[in-house]
Amino acid sequence: MNIIFYAGSLNPGGGLTVAKIIIESLASDINNNIVVYSGSKDCSEFLSNIFNQHNNVREECFFKTTNSHSRYLMSKIFFLFFTIFILDFSFISINYFIPSFSLTTGLPSKSSKSYPLSSHNSLLYLIKRMDARIACCFADSNIFESKYLMSSANAIMHDKVSNPSILYIGTDPVFKPSKKITKSNRTHNILLVSSIELYKCNDVAIDCVDILTKKYKDDDWQLTIAGGQTLGQWDQLVKYSKRKSLENNVKFLGPIQKKHLVSIMNESLCLINTSIIESFCMVAVEAMASGCPVVTTGETSMPESVGDAAVIVKVNSPEEFASEIYKISADEMHRKSLIEKGIKHSNKFHPKIVSKKIQEIFY
Repeated sequence: MNIIFYAGSLNPGGGLTVAKIIIESLASDINNNIVVYSGSKDCSEFLSNIFNQHNNVREECFFKTTNSHSRYLMSKIFFLFFTIFILDFSFISINYFIPSFSLTTGLPSKSSKSYPLSSHNSLLYLIKRMDARIACCFADSNIFESKYLMSSANAIMHDKVSNPSILYIGTDPVFKPSKKITKSNRTHNILLVSSIELYKCNDVAIDCVDILTKKYKDDDWQLTIAGGQTLGQWDQLVKYSKRKSLENNVKFLGPIQKKHLVSIMNESLCLINTSIIESFCMVAVEAMASGCPVVTTGETSMPESVGDAAVIVKVNSPEEFASEIYKISADEMHRKSLIEKGIKHSNKFHPKIVSKKIQEIFY
Protein backbone atom coordinates (compact mmCIF):
# COMPACT_ATOMS: atom_id res chain seq x y z
CA MET A 1 0.00 0.00 0.00
CA ASN A 2 1.20 3.50 -0.84
CA ILE A 3 0.43 5.85 2.02
CA ILE A 4 0.62 9.62 2.35
CA PHE A 5 0.63 10.72 5.98
CA TYR A 6 0.11 14.42 6.66
CA ALA A 7 1.67 15.56 9.95
CA GLY A 8 2.54 19.07 8.82
CA SER A 9 0.24 20.88 11.23
CA LEU A 10 1.04 18.75 14.28
CA ASN A 11 3.20 19.79 17.21
CA PRO A 12 4.81 17.59 19.88
CA GLY A 13 2.10 16.25 22.13
CA GLY A 14 -1.03 14.20 21.64
CA GLY A 15 -1.36 14.51 17.87
CA LEU A 16 2.24 13.63 17.06
CA THR A 17 2.18 10.78 19.56
CA VAL A 18 -0.80 9.31 17.73
CA ALA A 19 0.96 9.85 14.39
CA LYS A 20 4.11 8.10 15.62
CA ILE A 21 2.20 5.04 16.80
CA ILE A 22 0.22 4.71 13.56
CA ILE A 23 3.23 5.24 11.29
CA GLU A 24 5.35 2.72 13.22
CA SER A 25 2.60 0.13 13.02
CA LEU A 26 2.06 0.61 9.28
CA ALA A 27 5.82 0.65 8.66
CA SER A 28 6.12 -2.81 10.21
CA ASP A 29 4.51 -4.13 7.01
CA ILE A 30 7.33 -4.02 4.44
CA ASN A 31 4.75 -3.92 1.63
CA ASN A 32 3.74 -0.41 2.72
CA ASN A 33 5.52 2.61 1.30
CA ILE A 34 4.90 5.64 3.48
CA VAL A 35 5.62 9.30 2.77
CA VAL A 36 5.29 11.49 5.85
CA TYR A 37 4.81 15.21 5.29
CA SER A 38 6.32 16.85 8.37
CA GLY A 39 6.13 20.51 9.27
CA SER A 40 8.10 22.07 12.09
CA LYS A 41 11.59 21.14 13.20
CA ASP A 42 10.07 19.68 16.38
CA CYS A 43 7.86 17.44 14.26
CA SER A 44 10.85 16.14 12.27
CA GLU A 45 12.87 15.50 15.42
CA PHE A 46 9.96 13.72 17.11
CA LEU A 47 9.56 11.33 14.18
CA SER A 48 13.27 11.06 13.30
CA ASN A 49 13.71 7.55 14.74
CA ILE A 50 11.02 6.26 12.40
CA PHE A 51 12.72 7.81 9.38
CA ASN A 52 16.07 6.34 10.41
CA GLN A 53 14.87 2.86 11.30
CA HIS A 54 12.40 2.07 8.51
CA ASN A 55 13.47 1.93 4.88
CA ASN A 56 9.86 2.11 3.73
CA VAL A 57 9.22 5.47 5.42
CA ARG A 58 10.33 8.71 3.77
CA GLU A 59 10.06 12.28 5.04
CA GLU A 60 8.98 15.27 2.99
CA CYS A 61 9.18 18.68 4.67
CA PHE A 62 5.99 20.67 4.08
CA PHE A 63 6.54 24.44 4.14
CA LYS A 64 8.75 24.07 7.23
CA THR A 65 9.55 27.81 7.44
CA THR A 66 5.89 28.75 8.02
CA ASN A 67 3.74 28.25 11.11
CA SER A 68 1.28 25.38 11.64
CA HIS A 69 -1.77 27.53 10.80
CA SER A 70 -0.30 28.56 7.44
CA ARG A 71 0.65 24.96 6.65
CA TYR A 72 -2.89 23.91 7.50
CA LEU A 73 -4.34 26.36 4.98
CA MET A 74 -1.78 25.42 2.31
CA SER A 75 -2.50 21.71 2.78
CA LYS A 76 -6.14 22.24 1.79
CA ILE A 77 -5.04 23.29 -1.69
CA PHE A 78 -1.69 21.55 -2.18
CA PHE A 79 -2.79 17.95 -1.70
CA LEU A 80 -6.02 18.38 -3.65
CA PHE A 81 -3.98 19.06 -6.80
CA PHE A 82 -0.83 17.11 -5.93
CA THR A 83 -2.66 13.81 -5.48
CA ILE A 84 -4.29 14.01 -8.91
CA PHE A 85 -1.02 12.71 -10.30
CA ILE A 86 -0.52 9.91 -7.75
CA LEU A 87 -1.91 6.46 -8.37
CA ASP A 88 -3.01 3.86 -5.84
CA PHE A 89 -2.64 5.54 -2.46
CA SER A 90 -4.27 6.05 0.91
CA PHE A 91 -4.22 9.45 2.62
CA ILE A 92 -4.07 9.74 6.42
CA SER A 93 -4.40 12.94 8.41
CA ILE A 94 -4.52 13.57 12.16
CA ASN A 95 -7.07 16.12 13.42
CA TYR A 96 -7.61 17.70 9.99
CA PHE A 97 -9.50 16.76 6.85
CA ILE A 98 -7.24 17.10 3.81
CA PRO A 99 -9.00 16.97 0.41
CA SER A 100 -7.27 14.50 -1.95
CA PHE A 101 -7.84 12.37 -5.05
CA SER A 102 -7.22 8.72 -5.86
CA LEU A 103 -7.58 8.18 -9.60
CA THR A 104 -7.37 4.40 -9.91
CA THR A 105 -8.05 2.10 -6.98
CA GLY A 106 -10.04 4.39 -4.74
CA LEU A 107 -8.30 3.19 -1.60
CA PRO A 108 -9.87 4.81 1.43
CA SER A 109 -8.67 8.20 2.55
CA LYS A 110 -8.59 7.85 6.32
CA SER A 111 -8.87 10.85 8.60
CA SER A 112 -8.10 10.40 12.29
CA LYS A 113 -10.44 12.80 13.95
CA SER A 114 -10.70 13.99 17.52
CA TYR A 115 -13.92 15.97 17.44
CA PRO A 116 -13.13 19.34 19.04
CA LEU A 117 -15.57 20.00 21.86
CA SER A 118 -14.83 23.33 23.45
CA SER A 119 -16.50 26.34 24.96
CA HIS A 120 -14.10 28.60 23.08
CA ASN A 121 -15.54 30.71 20.27
CA SER A 122 -12.30 31.96 18.74
CA LEU A 123 -11.85 31.82 14.97
CA LEU A 124 -9.37 28.95 15.38
CA TYR A 125 -11.86 26.80 17.26
CA LEU A 126 -14.65 27.67 14.84
CA ILE A 127 -12.44 26.53 11.96
CA LYS A 128 -11.60 23.31 13.79
CA ARG A 129 -15.27 22.61 14.40
CA MET A 130 -16.04 23.17 10.74
CA ASP A 131 -13.12 20.96 9.70
CA ALA A 132 -14.34 18.22 12.01
CA ARG A 133 -17.80 18.32 10.47
CA ILE A 134 -16.33 18.13 6.96
CA ALA A 135 -14.18 15.15 7.95
CA CYS A 136 -17.12 13.38 9.55
CA CYS A 137 -19.09 13.75 6.31
CA PHE A 138 -16.50 13.28 3.58
CA ALA A 139 -13.59 11.19 4.89
CA ASP A 140 -13.92 7.54 3.92
CA SER A 141 -13.13 6.61 7.50
CA ASN A 142 -13.16 8.57 10.76
CA ILE A 143 -11.12 7.20 13.63
CA PHE A 144 -11.83 8.39 17.18
CA GLU A 145 -9.65 7.90 20.24
CA SER A 146 -12.57 7.15 22.56
CA LYS A 147 -16.21 6.08 22.62
CA TYR A 148 -16.96 9.44 24.21
CA LEU A 149 -15.63 11.29 21.17
CA MET A 150 -17.38 9.04 18.70
CA SER A 151 -20.74 9.30 20.45
CA SER A 152 -20.33 13.09 20.75
CA ALA A 153 -19.59 13.40 17.04
CA ASN A 154 -22.50 11.13 16.14
CA ALA A 155 -24.84 13.22 18.29
CA ILE A 156 -23.73 16.46 16.68
CA MET A 157 -23.78 14.96 13.16
CA HIS A 158 -27.08 13.15 13.73
CA ASP A 159 -25.45 9.74 13.22
CA LYS A 160 -24.10 10.71 9.81
CA VAL A 161 -20.40 10.21 10.61
CA SER A 162 -18.75 8.35 7.75
CA ASN A 163 -17.47 4.88 8.72
CA PRO A 164 -16.57 5.60 12.38
CA SER A 165 -14.28 3.41 14.47
CA ILE A 166 -12.33 3.65 17.73
CA LEU A 167 -8.58 3.43 18.19
CA TYR A 168 -7.25 3.58 21.74
CA ILE A 169 -3.69 4.86 21.59
CA GLY A 170 -1.08 2.70 23.28
CA THR A 171 1.25 3.71 26.07
CA ASP A 172 4.90 4.33 25.36
CA PRO A 173 6.99 1.37 26.66
CA VAL A 174 9.03 3.87 28.69
CA PHE A 175 6.15 4.05 31.17
CA LYS A 176 6.70 1.11 33.53
CA PRO A 177 6.81 0.48 37.29
CA SER A 178 9.97 0.93 39.30
CA LYS A 179 11.70 -2.33 40.18
CA LYS A 180 12.09 -1.18 43.74
CA ILE A 181 10.09 0.90 46.16
CA THR A 182 12.21 3.90 47.02
CA LYS A 183 11.86 6.14 50.01
CA SER A 184 10.14 8.67 47.76
CA ASN A 185 7.26 6.26 47.25
CA ARG A 186 6.33 6.76 50.87
CA THR A 187 6.35 10.56 50.76
CA HIS A 188 3.27 12.66 50.17
CA ASN A 189 4.09 13.92 46.70
CA ILE A 190 1.05 14.37 44.45
CA LEU A 191 1.59 14.65 40.70
CA LEU A 192 -0.43 16.78 38.29
CA VAL A 193 0.39 16.57 34.57
CA SER A 194 -1.59 19.27 32.85
CA SER A 195 -1.66 22.37 30.66
CA ILE A 196 -2.90 25.90 31.25
CA GLU A 197 -6.31 25.57 29.55
CA LEU A 198 -9.19 26.63 31.79
CA TYR A 199 -10.98 23.28 31.44
CA LYS A 200 -8.05 21.60 33.20
CA CYS A 201 -9.23 23.23 36.48
CA ASN A 202 -5.69 23.29 37.87
CA ASP A 203 -6.73 25.54 40.75
CA VAL A 204 -8.62 22.55 42.19
CA ALA A 205 -5.27 20.79 42.67
CA ILE A 206 -3.92 23.80 44.57
CA ASP A 207 -7.06 23.97 46.72
CA CYS A 208 -6.76 20.25 47.40
CA VAL A 209 -3.21 20.65 48.75
CA ASP A 210 -4.38 23.62 50.79
CA ILE A 211 -6.95 21.37 52.48
CA LEU A 212 -4.44 18.58 53.07
CA THR A 213 -1.84 20.87 54.64
CA LYS A 214 -4.41 22.34 57.03
CA LYS A 215 -6.24 19.13 57.91
CA TYR A 216 -3.27 16.76 58.13
CA LYS A 217 -0.50 19.03 59.39
CA ASP A 218 1.86 16.24 60.45
CA ASP A 219 2.45 15.17 56.85
CA ASP A 220 4.66 16.98 54.34
CA TRP A 221 2.27 17.40 51.42
CA GLN A 222 3.84 18.29 48.09
CA LEU A 223 2.30 18.92 44.68
CA THR A 224 4.45 18.60 41.56
CA ILE A 225 3.01 20.14 38.39
CA ALA A 226 4.46 19.14 35.01
CA GLY A 227 3.47 19.96 31.45
CA GLY A 228 2.64 22.97 29.32
CA GLN A 229 4.71 24.54 26.56
CA THR A 230 7.01 26.60 28.81
CA LEU A 231 7.60 27.04 32.52
CA GLY A 232 6.58 30.69 32.24
CA GLN A 233 3.06 29.70 31.23
CA TRP A 234 2.38 28.68 34.81
CA ASP A 235 2.91 32.17 36.26
CA GLN A 236 -0.77 32.69 37.11
CA LEU A 237 -0.98 29.38 38.96
CA VAL A 238 2.31 30.18 40.72
CA LYS A 239 0.73 33.41 41.97
CA TYR A 240 -2.37 31.52 43.07
CA SER A 241 -0.30 29.04 45.07
CA LYS A 242 1.50 31.96 46.73
CA ARG A 243 -1.80 33.57 47.67
CA LYS A 244 -2.62 30.28 49.38
CA SER A 245 0.80 30.41 51.13
CA LEU A 246 1.74 27.15 49.41
CA GLU A 247 4.89 28.27 47.61
CA ASN A 248 6.89 25.68 49.58
CA ASN A 249 4.38 22.93 48.85
CA VAL A 250 3.94 23.32 45.10
CA LYS A 251 6.70 22.72 42.55
CA PHE A 252 6.36 23.73 38.90
CA LEU A 253 8.48 21.82 36.39
CA GLY A 254 7.02 22.91 33.05
CA PRO A 255 7.57 20.57 30.07
CA ILE A 256 9.81 17.61 30.89
CA GLN A 257 11.17 14.54 29.11
CA LYS A 258 9.23 11.28 29.32
CA LYS A 259 11.97 9.49 31.27
CA HIS A 260 11.91 12.24 33.88
CA LEU A 261 8.13 12.02 34.05
CA VAL A 262 8.27 8.25 34.56
CA SER A 263 10.70 8.61 37.45
CA ILE A 264 8.37 11.13 39.13
CA MET A 265 5.40 8.81 38.60
CA ASN A 266 7.40 5.96 40.13
CA GLU A 267 8.06 8.05 43.21
CA SER A 268 4.71 9.82 43.69
CA LEU A 269 1.94 8.94 46.08
CA CYS A 270 -0.58 9.35 43.26
CA LEU A 271 -1.45 11.27 40.12
CA ILE A 272 -4.50 13.51 40.07
CA ASN A 273 -6.51 14.69 37.08
CA THR A 274 -8.79 17.66 37.77
CA SER A 275 -9.85 18.26 34.15
CA ILE A 276 -13.47 18.43 33.04
CA ILE A 277 -12.72 17.62 29.36
CA GLU A 278 -10.44 14.93 27.98
CA SER A 279 -10.71 13.25 24.58
CA PHE A 280 -8.92 10.33 26.23
CA CYS A 281 -6.97 10.60 29.49
CA MET A 282 -3.74 8.96 28.36
CA VAL A 283 -1.69 10.50 31.18
CA ALA A 284 -3.79 8.52 33.66
CA VAL A 285 -3.04 5.29 31.79
CA GLU A 286 0.66 6.20 31.65
CA ALA A 287 0.65 6.77 35.41
CA MET A 288 -1.00 3.37 35.97
CA ALA A 289 1.61 1.72 33.74
CA SER A 290 4.27 3.37 35.94
CA GLY A 291 2.78 1.99 39.15
CA CYS A 292 1.24 5.30 40.23
CA PRO A 293 -2.35 5.32 41.58
CA VAL A 294 -4.78 7.72 39.92
CA VAL A 295 -7.49 10.00 41.33
CA THR A 296 -9.57 11.64 38.60
CA THR A 297 -12.81 13.36 37.81
CA GLY A 298 -15.53 11.33 36.16
CA GLU A 299 -16.16 13.69 33.26
CA THR A 300 -16.23 13.04 29.49
CA SER A 301 -13.84 10.19 28.61
CA MET A 302 -12.27 9.77 32.05
CA PRO A 303 -14.31 6.73 33.25
CA GLU A 304 -13.68 5.07 29.89
CA SER A 305 -9.96 5.82 30.17
CA VAL A 306 -9.38 4.45 33.68
CA GLY A 307 -12.05 1.73 33.98
CA ASP A 308 -12.34 0.45 37.54
CA ALA A 309 -8.63 0.93 38.23
CA ALA A 310 -8.76 4.51 39.54
CA VAL A 311 -10.56 6.55 42.16
CA ILE A 312 -13.21 8.81 40.60
CA VAL A 313 -14.40 11.96 42.37
CA LYS A 314 -16.77 14.82 41.61
CA VAL A 315 -15.59 17.58 39.34
CA ASN A 316 -14.43 20.83 41.00
CA SER A 317 -14.32 19.17 44.40
CA PRO A 318 -10.97 19.73 46.14
CA GLU A 319 -12.52 18.27 49.30
CA GLU A 320 -13.15 14.91 47.63
CA PHE A 321 -9.71 14.90 46.05
CA ALA A 322 -8.14 15.60 49.44
CA SER A 323 -10.18 12.88 51.15
CA GLU A 324 -9.28 10.21 48.58
CA ILE A 325 -5.62 11.21 48.49
CA TYR A 326 -5.42 10.92 52.27
CA LYS A 327 -6.96 7.42 52.10
CA ILE A 328 -4.25 6.38 49.64
CA SER A 329 -1.62 7.85 51.95
CA ALA A 330 -2.98 6.28 55.13
CA ASP A 331 -3.85 2.82 53.80
CA GLU A 332 -0.91 1.04 52.18
CA MET A 333 -3.07 -1.94 51.17
CA HIS A 334 -5.51 0.38 49.42
CA ARG A 335 -2.64 2.01 47.53
CA LYS A 336 -1.15 -1.36 46.63
CA SER A 337 -4.53 -2.53 45.31
CA LEU A 338 -4.83 0.56 43.11
CA ILE A 339 -1.32 0.01 41.76
CA GLU A 340 -2.06 -3.61 40.87
CA LYS A 341 -5.37 -2.72 39.21
CA GLY A 342 -3.72 0.14 37.36
CA ILE A 343 -0.92 -1.96 35.92
CA LYS A 344 -3.42 -4.61 34.80
CA HIS A 345 -5.63 -1.97 33.19
CA SER A 346 -2.71 -0.28 31.41
CA ASN A 347 -1.78 -3.60 29.79
CA LYS A 348 -4.91 -3.22 27.64
CA PHE A 349 -3.08 -0.38 25.91
CA HIS A 350 0.11 -2.30 25.18
CA PRO A 351 1.66 -1.17 21.85
CA LYS A 352 1.28 -4.70 20.39
CA ILE A 353 -2.47 -4.65 21.05
CA VAL A 354 -2.77 -1.18 19.54
CA SER A 355 -0.72 -2.21 16.52
CA LYS A 356 -3.06 -5.14 15.89
CA LYS A 357 -6.04 -2.79 16.04
CA ILE A 358 -4.38 -0.42 13.58
CA GLN A 359 -3.86 -3.29 11.18
CA GLU A 360 -7.55 -4.17 11.46
CA ILE A 361 -8.65 -0.60 10.75
CA PHE A 362 -6.32 0.21 7.87
CA TYR A 363 -6.63 -3.05 5.89
